[in-house]
Amino acid sequence: MECSPLHIGEGTEEKQALLLLNNGSSLGPLENFLLKNWKKFAFRVCADGGSNSLHDTLTEEHRVNFIPNVIIGDMDSIRPDVKDYYESKKSEIIRKHDQDSTDFSKALTYLSTEKPECATVYVLNRMWGRFDQMLGNVHELYKAAANQRVYLVTEDSVLMLLNPGTNIIHLKRELVEGHCGIIPLGESCDQCWTTGLEWNLDGEEMKIGGLISTCNLLKSDLVPHPQDYTVTIKCTHKVVFSFSHKLCNV
Repeated sequence: MECSPLHIGEGTEEKQALLLLNNGSSLGPLENFLLKNWKKFAFRVCADGGSNSLHDTLTEEHRVNFIPNVIIGDMDSIRPDVKDYYESKKSEIIRKHDQDSTDFSKALTYLSTEKPECATVYVLNRMWGRFDQMLGNVHELYKAAANQRVYLVTEDSVLMLLNPGTNIIHLKRELVEGHCGIIPLGESCDQCWTTGLEWNLDGEEMKIGGLISTCNLLKSDLVPHPQDYTVTIKCTHKVVFSFSHKLCNV
């Protein structure tokens, strides 16, 4: 797998979707990401209460230019006034009663089945509040359909799930802070090899309670592309790769 998670709407014919989760009363620093990148996405979805976050983050003047295509979920979080507003602006409201799946999961399933052309999904989620919810959202990366590439974008980091095999990740130098990590969640990774990091792995086993790679750094002297970092991660089992970003600062 080869990807460029910071090339939003650039240099690819592949369509990308934006998914907003419930971020409380405000998107906080993620508002900058939203304002800069909204128009670059081919399709935009709010997961239930994510519609409240979108609505309340924006001023009335700006709000009319940020209308999601779809709002989906069990609809236990969306406020009546928000629902009425987006319905009046022609957003499609899809109610799913299944209580065995989260609104995040419902939205990813919708995109996978109804919008398969949007194979890359950027998910906006502030990493604050309850720890179980944070882990639940990371858990959804493992449940995503095989035809989806999902990037979980927080105020500080981008998280992505890497499948077994060789993964090549290109990162724009001006949009990263430098810190990164590789974490085996759910199962151990028998062996992992990396290049492009300050402290590379050379076939070591990784597991919670044993060795994991946190507080690592992107290597700063890479050639021949001085404007990009390139990280290669070869793993025998699924791992989560995270890196700190500046997407909310520009």
